[in-house]
Amino acid sequence: DPARRFPTYPWSEWLNPGGVLSRIRSSRLEQLITAAAFAHGVFLACLPLGGLQFLIVLYTSRRLHHNVWAALTGLLSMLPPVGSALAWLSLQVGSVLLGQLPVPLEAPAVFGGEFWRAFSEFPFRWSAGSIVVGTITHWVVIGSLVWLFRRVPVHRGRETPCKRSRAADGD
Repeated sequence: DPARRFPTYPWSEWLNPGGVLSRIRSSRLEQLITAAAFAHGVFLACLPLGGLQFLIVLYTSRRLHHNVWAALTGLLSMLPPVGSALAWLSLQVGSVLLGQLPVPLEAPAVFGGEFWRAFSEFPFRWSAGSIVVGTITHWVVIGSLVWLFRRVPVHRGRETPCKRSRAADGD
């Protein structure tokens, strides 16, 4: 039987978007894991990786046992206007980290030497700044979501009679 040799249940459970809300309400640990997955997506959204971010989120979510939907939702922060602001902030932080002047908002003339010099330094500035900005946003998002999830009631599973009797005794 081919279904026994290649079970799809773990993959279908991992890719199920409906499980995010039920997991958030199941335990505090699942809330922390979901917050970490979302923050992981936000961190990757800050990095200048182009279209590879989607594949990296899928791979790392699977390897880290995160919920892929929470991570992909965090990755959506790379879309404008938030993504543009994060990229601009990363570029400015990278410029300061590399000991250069911040990049002005107006673009230099295309045919001048200033444009090509700025364009050649652009990836280094953005990469250096995106690691710092990504790390800060990662921890801010985790802290914010943990604070928010503390207000979500956790549904304890069905208790066994042994657990109920210990709870009644005050243990």
